[in-house]
Amino acid sequence: MIDSGISENRDVGDEAILDLTIDRLRKIDTVYVLEADFPWGKRFRNRLLWNFLFLIRIIAKCNGLWICSGGIFKHKGWPFILRKIIVVTIARLFRKPIYIDAQTIYLKRFWKALFKLVFKGLTINCRDDFSLLECKTMGLNCKRKDDIVFRKTKIKKEKIPGRVVVDGRYKLSSPAIKRFVEEWISKNVRSCENLIEVPTIQTNISWRKVAKFFESAETAICVSFHAAVFAYNAGVKKIICVYDDEYYHRKFSVFRNAEKIDLRKKK
Repeated sequence: MIDSGISENRDVGDEAILDLTIDRLRKIDTVYVLEADFPWGKRFRNRLLWNFLFLIRIIAKCNGLWICSGGIFKHKGWPFILRKIIVVTIARLFRKPIYIDAQTIYLKRFWKALFKLVFKGLTINCRDDFSLLECKTMGLNCKRKDDIVFRKTKIKKEKIPGRVVVDGRYKLSSPAIKRFVEEWISKNVRSCENLIEVPTIQTNISWRKVAKFFESAETAICVSFHAAVFAYNAGVKKIICVYDDEYYHRKFSVFRNAEKIDLRKKK
């Protein structure tokens, strides 16, 4: 069973991770996908007991639990953390094999203590050095592993001079990020023809099509992790990562040659 990060947000990064994970696991066994929103949907309050019994039933039947999507363990979005912890607890009670794919770990206080308790003894794959250090500090088994969406070799295609791809998620980000991106575009993009705004969340466009938008670009402005992954895979010459919190500081740290714009310093 795959416990995924797919939710109502329709994040192309989560979709990419899930697709590639399914392709890998289908060669081994039948795959059942548990989405991140379950059981926190509209019917949750009215069907609390039924939802937990359902989780127990499907986990009891599965051959193992595979946790994918690399950003679930963070201090924001507590329902996702709690649901992950519940699923892992049930799987451990039934002694099911548990595989934790590459994650970014950033938890605080109560969630950190609970995470340490539930995941003790499991091997946690960390996709950045900050997460690796945090897991080691908590005394957990961990190792460094890149996100499954990373390509081993970059796509080599001719770039269009001056072409800029902008991660459309900036419009849904904080006012500081939105303001920075808008000002950067006004100062650095001379022609509308050279600007492509790519949706990376709340979109019905497939992640593979989204990834292709980056192939002709010389520069990419990224406010989400997988936008930067797609830019890196496409061989974009200049990748600019814009963020204003610790969580994205950790995620973007894997792009060693990217330009990092840390707006926390300007708060």
